[in-house]
Amino acid sequence: MQVNDGEYEFTVDGGETLLQAALAAPVPWPHRCRQGGCGSCLCRVTSGTVCYPRMAPMLTVPEQQEGWCYACLATPTSDLTIEIG
Repeated sequence: MQVNDGEYEFTVDGGETLLQAALAAPVPWPHRCRQGGCGSCLCRVTSGTVCYPRMAPMLTVPEQQEGWCYACLATPTSDLTIEIG
């Protein structure tokens, strides 16, 4: 996974969320609740796809189509390029 045009690059293990992998990397990713309620981990997927195996995100369909995702809930289903901040 690449973040902010290659500023950070790391691997997400099976079953890990984007946020879990980023914090283990360690990437300074904004976060608070880790449950999709606060929105502080919101990021934009610019390349690749994610899924939400545990809980559907509180995002509108247009927001999801624009690539927005909650890093604390999302797991990758392909290689990813993400923008945060």
